[in-house]
Amino acid sequence: MHSGDTLYPALTVTGLEPQGDNGVVVTAATVHNQRGVLVLSGQHKHLLRR
Repeated sequence: MHSGDTLYPALTVTGLEPQGDNGVVVTAATVHNQRGVLVLSGQHKHLLRR
């Protein structure tokens, strides 16, 4: 990644985990630059109330 690059983020839902009155949404996160090179990947977990 270099100064001036254009970044394209994406989130994909990879899991839904019910937990009583709450639930966990799991997403895969990726960021590519303008050349299509993967510059970041990771996972997010969000606790949500139903």
